[in-house]
Order: sequence, then structure tokens, then C-alpha cells
Amino acid sequence: KLFKPSDLSQEEDAFFICSMVLKMADISNSVRPNRIYMQWAQRISTEFLEQGDWERIRGQSVAPQNDRKDFNLEKGQMRFLEFVVKPFLAEFVK
Repeated sequence: KLFKPSDLSQEEDAFFICSMVLKMADISNSVRPNRIYMQWAQRISTEFLEQGDWERIRGQSVAPQNDRKDFNLEKGQMRFLEFVVKPFLAEFVK
């Protein structure tokens, strides 16, 4: 489990819950209708690829999800769903 309620003060509990809700809002595109989900997937992918372009221009290392050379939208989204969304939702609903 992420936490035991008895370990938190009321203020910490409220902050933690607000943080969880905000994170859920941040990744909520993954559970929206496919048309909306794909629009947001394209938008965030464009942002990541532009970040990778900027890193490459500046001679910095480029994170795998930001690299145009190896970009695969479907594979990236599957990883995001498997390693971010699924575990987060599992904890969120507990």
C-alpha cells in the first residue's frame, strides 16, 4: 500500500489525497474515449519529441521517449499504460 492512514496527520492526509487527485487528472486522458485519448497522446508525444530535438541540438543526451529516431507512439503508450496508469489506478481505487 502507498500509506497507512494512521501514519498521517490530517494536514498530511489532505495534502496526499489532493496530490493523488491531481495526478489522476494529469493522466486521466488514458481512460477517456479513444478519440480524446489519441488526441492527447499525439500532443504529449509532440511535446516529448520537441524536447528531444532541443536536447540533441544542445548536445545533451536524449531520453528514449523523446528520441525521434526510435519513436513508436503505440509502443510508448502501451508502456505508459502498463507502468504508470495501471499501477496508479490500482492504488488509487484501494
